Amino acid sequence: MDIPDAFIKHFYSTWGTNRSNLVNLYQAESMLTVEGKKYQGPQDIINKFLEMGQVTHQPSKFDAQPSINGGFLVYTCGLLVIGNNAPVNYSQVFHLLPIPGQPTGFFVYNHIYSLNVG
Repeated sequence: MDIPDAFIKHFYSTWGTNRSNLVNLYQAESMLTVEGKKYQGPQDIINKFLEMGQVTHQPSKFDAQPSINGGFLVYTCGLLVIGNNAPVNYSQVFHLLPIPGQPTGFFVYNHIYSLNVG
């Protein structure tokens, strides 16, 4: 499962350096849910990422399974640091699907982002 591993490394590396560049991972039908609120399409999703401010992910676990149509279901969790606050647990699920006409390209179809606090 090299694709999910490469995706996770790329996602968190890009988040840490210039999260605006994550826009290329999403398409018009892509959906992000953050704590129950839904965002659709690349610009809406990236705007949400940018409004989150200074956020650092420290992923500690990663699992993936193949899904329909040659895609992958990817789960990751770890610690999230927002600004100078104490770390909190987070989890994310990504559903990656092949980009039509690009045999080695994938996009994020579904993305669920949750903070595990309380």
